[in-house]
Amino acid sequence: MPLLQVNPTVRIQAGGYEVTISPSAGARLLKLTYSYNNRLIDCVVPFAQAESIDAHHWPKAGAFVMLPFTNRLAPAEFEWQGRLIALENGSNSGQGLHGFGHRRDWAITDTSDSQVTLEYKHTASSAEWPWTFHAKLVYSVSALGLSVALSVRNTDISSMPVSLGSVSYT
Repeated sequence: MPLLQVNPTVRIQAGGYEVTISPSAGARLLKLTYSYNNRLIDCVVPFAQAESIDAHHWPKAGAFVMLPFTNRLAPAEFEWQGRLIALENGSNSGQGLHGFGHRRDWAITDTSDSQVTLEYKHTASSAEWPWTFHAKLVYSVSALGLSVALSVRNTDISSMPVSLGSVSYT
């Protein structure tokens, strides 16, 4: 199975919150903590220290984005506008699970002490998704907590389906 490199990571913080993100491991949120009364509180199950993770068998910790589809496609195919779309995802199960955005290297396009913007550009030549798109993910932290904004822009010549989501383990 392919491995995702966890390092390097990026940290943002504000208002007692600290967030650690791995751009190269699918823009995963590895850790979200809150400092209260001199006590550090985990807001999500933190990722264990690891150099890499299996792209198809990731730890149940942190949080990750799901795109261009959520949930499970079993088998990894669907019909779109009268055309059967068969996806290749490299999984031993033959299922499409949570898209593939969480298994890609995202580029940091902007960062500050309290915010990081990551982007992923997908080309239609991939057997995992036959359309071109551009995704943008913004993690922002303030005294109110963490805000996550995910958007996808279809850059293909034809329409494409998309469903977005995120999951966290608490």
